[in-house]
Amino acid sequence: MLGGASETETTYMPVIAKFCGIVLRLLIDRTFGTHVHVFYGDSELVIGLNPLRVIQGDAPSWVREWALEWLGRRQRKMLLPRRSD
Repeated sequence: MLGGASETETTYMPVIAKFCGIVLRLLIDRTFGTHVHVFYGDSELVIGLNPLRVIQGDAPSWVREWALEWLGRRQRKMLLPRRSD
């Protein structure tokens, strides 16, 4: 996984979408802000949400385009503060 998380460090990254073998996982991090890890086979992209941009990684161009389009449509909602019940 990109970012070099240690084996003992467990990070909760919920799956927010799956499509055609692509898996998107959301990560909210104090240091790097809200971003999404996009997995496809052995490829991984890290996409920042504010602003919407690829931070690092590599994947087929269609995976990158699909992920950016999907996230762009939902960007505002994903950045809204969460209510704690």
